Amino acid sequence: MCTFQLIILIGKLGITMNVRSEMLYHYIQVFNEIFLSTGRQFLPEEILKSLLRYPLIQGGIIGYISTQFGVGIEYLGQQSSGIKIVNSSLRIEDFFLGAPSRVRKLRGTAVKFQPADTCTLGICTLERVTTEEIFPFRIASENALIRLIDVRFTAQGWSRYVQYAEIYGNRRSEFWSKVMPVSRAKDEILIALVDLKQSKKKAISISEYMQEFKQKTVLVLGDYRPEGRERLAAIGDAIANLGYSPVFLDDIPDDLHYDLQQKAIVVGSISRFIIIDDSSKSGHLVEFKLAQDNH
Repeated sequence: MCTFQLIILIGKLGITMNVRSEMLYHYIQVFNEIFLSTGRQFLPEEILKSLLRYPLIQGGIIGYISTQFGVGIEYLGQQSSGIKIVNSSLRIEDFFLGAPSRVRKLRGTAVKFQPADTCTLGICTLERVTTEEIFPFRIASENALIRLIDVRFTAQGWSRYVQYAEIYGNRRSEFWSKVMPVSRAKDEILIALVDLKQSKKKAISISEYMQEFKQKTVLVLGDYRPEGRERLAAIGDAIANLGYSPVFLDDIPDDLHYDLQQKAIVVGSISRFIIIDDSSKSGHLVEFKLAQDNH
């Protein structure tokens, strides 16, 4: 009875539960297991090995939890092993980088890179960079995710190298709940399947596709019945002529048994933008709402 009354009281007060160490540990552990098992089931070995996370996933991993703002996950590679969770009252950017106070005081004066400017509602990737005084960076939104890939931060004699890491603004417990690592790991494999199919469609290697077209993916939504599909094909041809890579929901592999709405969310999340043909009635109105809700 006391536990029941306490839960009601928390609900009335609107208290939000945040991720704890054991939750993040479980998230990382399950994500890795599902990523490896699903990838090995559906992807050719050479494609699986080309995925950035794959060679790092069985090495050491650190999970960072800020009690003030944000969560981070860093892949250390084979120089260590196991999963370790650490906590701090500092914001995730300061906690993750571990810069001395003299560097943290540079804020606002020596900022050369601000992911928040372009990644407030999505994913930003800072990749293979070594630049003086790009510290600090700031996350402007709870919805933001920043990926750091082969990056070295340097300022005033201090240096911090990151092989691969993800920095999240969201530390709410529901964002890190038990079901989330399963769906997110499978989402990554679905995206790899889409990339593989798109490269075959263009008759180029997967590495060529990733270099030339990955950042130009455009999801095209609308009526997938014959008449509507003709319009979508014409739209796809037009944007392809502009250098983009159109993707249609009925072209996305069914290997993971995702429905059209799930496919729209996953592919939409990695698309440069989304085009919706509203010429006739179809499920695209639902997909439009999903795109809005998922930023």
